[in-house]
Amino acid sequence: IVPEEYISEGVVKAFEKVDLKGARVLLPRAAEARDVIPEGLTAMGATVDVVTAYRTVRSEKTREELEAIFAEGKADVVTFTSPSTVKHFLDILGGVEALPAGLKVACIGPITATAARKAGLAIHIHQQEYTIPGMVAAIEEYFKNKSD
Repeated sequence: IVPEEYISEGVVKAFEKVDLKGARVLLPRAAEARDVIPEGLTAMGATVDVVTAYRTVRSEKTREELEAIFAEGKADVVTFTSPSTVKHFLDILGGVEALPAGLKVACIGPITATAARKAGLAIHIHQQEYTIPGMVAAIEEYFKNKSD
């Protein structure tokens, strides 16, 4: 089963055509993941066992290291792949006001973009496919159009 949209809601929707009554589903996921998939599959009759496969933890990078990257002009865009990456990045940086002017922001999908906006970030790069390849393609297209 491949969802049309690469978000939790899309995964649940993809299972709507499957009879899950009595099925057992093992769902390894991040500790911080939303409960959309297990709740959706349970509502369809499945027994869902959620296992924490990983935890998102803050990087050991320091604010000074990030500021040096920005000062040297080594970053044109910052990418976020989950709400926790938004939170941890801004925690390290000390807040949105520490972002350099002109730095562009890309988010992998609508859930991450919502978290970024709530944190005070403007999203510059939008994509249709909520995957890493989709994000890369959107970034390439954005900068290609900026140089034309």
